[in-house]
Amino acid sequence: MTVTSGDIVKLVLEYVYPGAGTALNIFHYFYGGEDVDDSVVMDVVQDFFDNEWGTKWEDIAPSSAEIDNVAGVIVDNAGVTIRDLGFRLINHQGNQGSEVSPAANSSYLQGNTIVPQVRGSKYIPALSELATSNGLLNAAAVAQLLLLLGDYLQDLTVTPGNVLRPGVLSSREGGFLGFETGGSLSDVPAYQRRRKQGVGI
Repeated sequence: MTVTSGDIVKLVLEYVYPGAGTALNIFHYFYGGEDVDDSVVMDVVQDFFDNEWGTKWEDIAPSSAEIDNVAGVIVDNAGVTIRDLGFRLINHQGNQGSEVSPAANSSYLQGNTIVPQVRGSKYIPALSELATSNGLLNAAAVAQLLLLLGDYLQDLTVTPGNVLRPGVLSSREGGFLGFETGGSLSDVPAYQRRRKQGVGI
């Protein structure tokens, strides 16, 4: 099957680490361009999370944590799944020789749209204890998070001229809004309460 211009792609990235079991990051993209095979899109997605997102995340994560897989679906403007897009293994392990922080501790990224009240939030799980000092993220961790923020806000080129544009699905606005005005992060570790294993963040 093919991804067509105007499709909204939802990606679910799964992390596995001690004390939490699993955690999820959910990403939304708006596809613009010519029809392209699902497998081509998922090849690009796998490459992005393996060679871009994963290589930066590993520098704030302990070796006991890993990015396990990513799954893709096509959704409508309400976020309802229309069909499956694909599934890829990532198996990207952290490289910090320390313990993982408590399960609810995360680092936090924010992507901004043109509507001030509509923002994208990413709680990055499996934070290494070495990433913090005196209750704050240290300079090395903040530097890696700035790189991750850049990844969060960047377009993914599927083929020349055919692009996945990042953003959020907004019930308030009734559809997809792309990131338009940059983003931000904090050096204060965020707290994301987990109600059960597998809850998306």
